[in-house]
Amino acid sequence: MNNKASIYKIVDRKTNETYYGCTRTTLKRRLGRHKARKSCTCRDIVTRDNFDMVVVEEYENDNISDREILERERHFIVN
Repeated sequence: MNNKASIYKIVDRKTNETYYGCTRTTLKRRLGRHKARKSCTCRDIVTRDNFDMVVVEEYENDNISDREILERERHFIVN
């Protein structure tokens, strides 16, 4: 099991379209889930296959609650 919680962004290299998300799994696993879902908000970005996925913030899983990580994710979406 991954012991990190991450806020990440996916940025289309051509259009600069940006998606922010959070996960308690590895980025590789989370990206796979984005690609597999038909209704994922960032699916357009990842299916173009010309993007960067970058960790914006990282926490130990034990040090941040679900509510707190969602609040941090929302901070980046709004700002």
